[in-house]
Amino acid sequence: AAGATRLNEPTPYLWGPVQDLLFTCGNLYQPGWVFYCTPGEPDHWPSANATEVCSPAEQLMNGFVWGTQAYVFSRLRLYQLHVNLTGSGQVIGTPTGCERGLAAPWAFSVGPRGVSFLSTDGLYLTDGGGAQSLTDDHVYGLFHGETVNGYLPIDWTVTTALRLEDYDNELWFLYQDTGGTRQILILDWADRTWRHFTFGRQLSCLVAEDEGGGSTTKPVLLLGGRTTGKSYTYSGTSDDSLAIAVTIRMGSRDQGAPRHDKLYGDAYFSADRAGVTVTVTGALVVPSI
Repeated sequence: AAGATRLNEPTPYLWGPVQDLLFTCGNLYQPGWVFYCTPGEPDHWPSANATEVCSPAEQLMNGFVWGTQAYVFSRLRLYQLHVNLTGSGQVIGTPTGCERGLAAPWAFSVGPRGVSFLSTDGLYLTDGGGAQSLTDDHVYGLFHGETVNGYLPIDWTVTTALRLEDYDNELWFLYQDTGGTRQILILDWADRTWRHFTFGRQLSCLVAEDEGGGSTTKPVLLLGGRTTGKSYTYSGTSDDSLAIAVTIRMGSRDQGAPRHDKLYGDAYFSADRAGVTVTVTGALVVPSI
């Protein structure tokens, strides 16, 4: 049966360049295809410059460049895009050793260690090979419908809120919980520990941008307000005119004798207030036995 030809269908995800090529995917009617421009001509996209990487049911999600190679995620796994070196510019896609797919189009980040990404059961890291899990026991439940330490689990239906960004030796994961609140989990790459973070204004996205100062310049973390219509930088001494609240819990030791009184030392707070009022409230937390 003859069908109507659909022209100018949008492909929202663009990446590159690799060997003078840009790549794109996300066509609603060709979900398994990658399209690419004429080599060295990013404003020319012939209809013949397309390759089917996976079946429509698998669906391509987004792509990236790692090193000098181009890759594209599907919902099920990672593919590498190979450019024909004979000069024809033809592209083919082949499966990699990463057999985990991408859960949301913007839930990945290219960093110095590899590519961090969100799959359907947690966060992973890959360099094009097998996927290494980043989700330890402390945060595992959030990815599987469980409330952890008072924090509601991830709402997987709000895919636009699922974002990852590698910033200043940390991995920032933005998500919306099942109560409708935007939350942030931060992984410290140095010791592989997680902490929770929140802003006074809920966020829609976060992006780390290099200011062009080379390896000695710290990148700028740009934050998009969910409802304010503003963009922010991760800096300063206020949160869009709101006070910044911080909770710090120090380690505790009892030497195996919790009922005995002890004095290890004093707790003190030292900071450059930069003219801002700082209120410190101490608390004793006695764990249940």
